[in-house]
Amino acid sequence: MRSTSFQETGVGLMRTSPVKPIPGFLATAAALAVFIVLPIALAAMCVYGWSTP
Repeated sequence: MRSTSFQETGVGLMRTSPVKPIPGFLATAAALAVFIVLPIALAAMCVYGWSTP
């Protein structure tokens, strides 16, 4: 049961257990946070590297 919900991230979890959509929401929020934070961190590192000779 855990492997199935792990393979079907978010949508499968919400479909199988609509009573607990929180884990799927947390997974989605974590993925969005990674996609938002990583480019900002990379841009900050690049700007810092360029500004300091």
